[in-house]
Order: sequence, then structure tokens, then C-alpha cells
Amino acid sequence: MKIALDYDNTYTEDPNFWNAFSEDAVERGHTVYIVTARDDRYDYIDQHFPYVKDVIYCRGVAKRWFCHHFPRIDFDIWIDDKPESIDSNSTATRDQLDEWRKER
Repeated sequence: MKIALDYDNTYTEDPNFWNAFSEDAVERGHTVYIVTARDDRYDYIDQHFPYVKDVIYCRGVAKRWFCHHFPRIDFDIWIDDKPESIDSNSTATRDQLDEWRKER
């Protein structure tokens, strides 16, 4: 299986749990990716994920659509605290994103 794991408020809520989950998944022959609405030009995740194949930055675009068209990956399983982000574009305004970036 190809597994898409959200970063903010999913992976970040319990990294040790998700690392163990990813390790187990990989040992069983599955592939885990971090799939985030973040924009790699402004919101790069400077972190190593030991059992994750890659980080996919969707830049606020609906994750399923983005992944299908750009890295050309169709995921079997999506794990996301905001499941609406899988099929809908981000509703955050530029001002909201600027504020979010300042608070980080």
C-alpha cells in the first residue's frame, strides 16, 4: 500500500508514534509519504523522517489532485486531521498564511 500521512497536526501531534507506525508499515512492504498542504518555497520542513520515502508539498492545492498529477502517485490510504484537505484546496488567505508563518 501507498500511505499518505499529513504533517501538521497529524505527524506533529506524536512523531514517535508515527515513526513507529511508518517503520512497521515499511517492514511489511508498504510505502509511507508525508503529504502536506505546505508550500516548500516558504514552509520547508527541515526534518528527517527515517521511514518515509519522501515529503510531498501540495502548496495549498487539494492533496489527492496534486499527488495524482505531479508526482503521479495515487495513494491507497490517507491519514489526515483535516480530511477535507485531501479533496479541497486550502481556504487560507495570504494574510492568514503570513500570520501563521510569523507565529512559527
